[in-house]
Amino acid sequence: MSDSMRNPLLLVIALAGCAGGYFWLRSGPGAAPATTPEVAPTDPGVAAAVPAPATANTPPAQPAGPPPAPSKGKAIYPDGSEHPALNGVEEPIKVAWPGQVPFSPIVGQFVDGDGLQWYRHEDGSQSTTKMTWRKDLGRNAAMTLVANPTKATPVLMEEPDGKTRLIPGPGDDKKKN
Repeated sequence: MSDSMRNPLLLVIALAGCAGGYFWLRSGPGAAPATTPEVAPTDPGVAAAVPAPATANTPPAQPAGPPPAPSKGKAIYPDGSEHPALNGVEEPIKVAWPGQVPFSPIVGQFVDGDGLQWYRHEDGSQSTTKMTWRKDLGRNAAMTLVANPTKATPVLMEEPDGKTRLIPGPGDDKKKN
């Protein structure tokens, strides 16, 4: 290809690139949004269920916002229920229920041998709130405790004479014939 033909060809390619870049930039973030024509539903009952499409004049729907925080002196459980916080806790607190255990509703309340108040749950779980010293915060802070029932596991115990013996879990101490 001779130089006389190459120069006009390069000029045409450069102009095409500039025109393409111009139109590409115009369709960027500042460009007007593409609108779709509104189509009326054939069933009048559908009109109430389908929201009107957003246009340039109507702002998009805003989310409802975060869920409300628990009230003062309340503990909030994973199912959204609120119950009075126990053991003098006055600040609102979210109960840290273990993720691998399905939540079980509260069915009662009791006080343990140390005077600590607990909630009893339907599956045998127990939960409580209490104030404890937090060195990292330099003050007392509310905390939650959750105890979930598990299957009893036998334990091997080494005796002082060097022998080991099996200590059965609760319910495993009955000999099987």
